[in-house]
Amino acid sequence: MPSILSTRGGSSRIEASPRPEETVATEDEVIEAQSAELSNKTTTTSSLPAWKRGLPPSLQSKGNKTLQKLTLGGVEIYLLGTAHVSNDSSADVQQLLNCITPDAIFVELCEARIPLLEGDATPDSTNTTDLSFWDKLDSIQQAQGGSRLQALSTVLLTSVQEDYAKELGVELGGEFRAAYQYWQKAANPTHLILGDRPLHLTLIRAWESLWWWPKIKVMVGLLWSCVQKPKPEEIKKWLDSVLQEESDVLTESLNDLAKHFPSLHKTIISERDAWLAAKLVQSCRVLAGNHQRQTMVAIVGAGHVPGICQWLTNTTSSRPPEAILQELSTTRRWAKDETVQQEMIPKWVNEVTQLQDMPDGAWMWAESVNGKVEGS
Repeated sequence: MPSILSTRGGSSRIEASPRPEETVATEDEVIEAQSAELSNKTTTTSSLPAWKRGLPPSLQSKGNKTLQKLTLGGVEIYLLGTAHVSNDSSADVQQLLNCITPDAIFVELCEARIPLLEGDATPDSTNTTDLSFWDKLDSIQQAQGGSRLQALSTVLLTSVQEDYAKELGVELGGEFRAAYQYWQKAANPTHLILGDRPLHLTLIRAWESLWWWPKIKVMVGLLWSCVQKPKPEEIKKWLDSVLQEESDVLTESLNDLAKHFPSLHKTIISERDAWLAAKLVQSCRVLAGNHQRQTMVAIVGAGHVPGICQWLTNTTSSRPPEAILQELSTTRRWAKDETVQQEMIPKWVNEVTQLQDMPDGAWMWAESVNGKVEGS
């Protein structure tokens, strides 16, 4: 797997020579992450690495699949993996943030999922809670700009996730909401960085990765999941197994799909591992510009933690993050769209996006890795 830490060659918007501050200085647990297997054993206090001893007991007991620490470009990163539909994940986020009091919080969200921070689980900026199924379908299609079938798959997938969360009595994405609430109340200025690939870009690439017959099979599977719902006790048992494996609900669901649709797993999980790692590198560049030791808490699905660590610690190649992001932004649908090619993709590739809390509500603030800042 190629590394994204070097800046050799690559983008015209960043320095082309290697930057020494982008070298990853690994801690005890990051060295362990490079081994063939990630240990999931609970350790005693005496055997814990020094950085972990000051954490609450519930965090000390976490294995390497759900809690890691890295130092990148002078920025200390606490990488926390969550289950997405677990109250324990929200509590873990609250405890870690209160203990670390970071300078920046990095979340596995994009602009389209900002409403989730306010309590709306719909993966789009339009509130569709009170709409009928067909009106919701129209709203999602208009917002994403994709096909009818693509919008239908989004609505069905969201419906399944919301049903699971409802049956378990938890909020979908509650851990991100916990981070958002901490950010709003933080005494010191704290960056809240949105690090995930745009949702509609991921869905378009996932849809384009399938031929017509696999697309039909995926739609049938989603429809069946909406009609033939598992019992609450079955969902709870499955979630417990996910937590024991130190994974997250989306990753485990797609692991099952990967047996029949490997391209979906690659697009939705593996590609986003690379995207999140690249955005972590860029975020650290921006924070390192403060010329002071900075601390970041990164909150992602537990299934992404091993992949992110592999991208950040593997040195067999030297592709800059901008090259990785550019590659993961291409689609057949937008190949000849000048607006996307000249405006949207350069922003996705070269900018770090964070929220700013303004008197009229939270809004977007995009900061380029070369220092240019834009509000949106």
